[in-house]
Amino acid sequence: MEPKLHELDPKGDTLLILRNANAPFAVSAPSITGWQQNCLTLGLAAGKPEVRMRLSSRHLTLASAYFQKLTANEWKETTTEGDYSYVVNAEDWHEKALLIMMKIIHCKTADLSASMDLETVAQICALVDYYQCHKALKFFIQLWLPGIDRVSHTGRDLLLRLSVSCVFPDAPTFQRLTATLIKESEGRIDSLGLPIPQSVIGVFHLTQPRDANSHVS
Repeated sequence: MEPKLHELDPKGDTLLILRNANAPFAVSAPSITGWQQNCLTLGLAAGKPEVRMRLSSRHLTLASAYFQKLTANEWKETTTEGDYSYVVNAEDWHEKALLIMMKIIHCKTADLSASMDLETVAQICALVDYYQCHKALKFFIQLWLPGIDRVSHTGRDLLLRLSVSCVFPDAPTFQRLTATLIKESEGRIDSLGLPIPQSVIGVFHLTQPRDANSHVS
């Protein structure tokens, strides 16, 4: 299948290639070996077309500390291809979340919704944490959160919402969520690979009985 191409800048000099797009997000670690997991991942990725994005290195560098480091290192971690000066690889991210983030970075926001579901916002925040582009995304995260917080969150959604409050700190919300998690949890809490600092997870563990075996997920 032909790769899908999103042109965020028709004259962009940077190609981002996303492989194994839309991999499972915020799920408990499977009870299989690392070798089995690698085989499974490679098998799933083989059946998926690449997602490509034509981007502007200038916009990326202005918005993202990750790309600023690439620039400082003269983009030595990248390659070239065709008329692209830089080729950047990524994997597993959700296409929709990555596209929304890149639209915001490239000031292509006219078609973005004023509301967004928690799952997508959490996926975007994972990207923000990785690419270090908090300032560029802050306005939209703050725009979407009131709608998300109109309902109470339980189980996995609690962890998703907590991860958002860790990436974009909000002390009252953080305290409320952690108190609810401690109250609801009957055992050790799994971060599900979300950008929740280990120090926070450690506090949860200290509040749980030593013989607890269950997980919040």
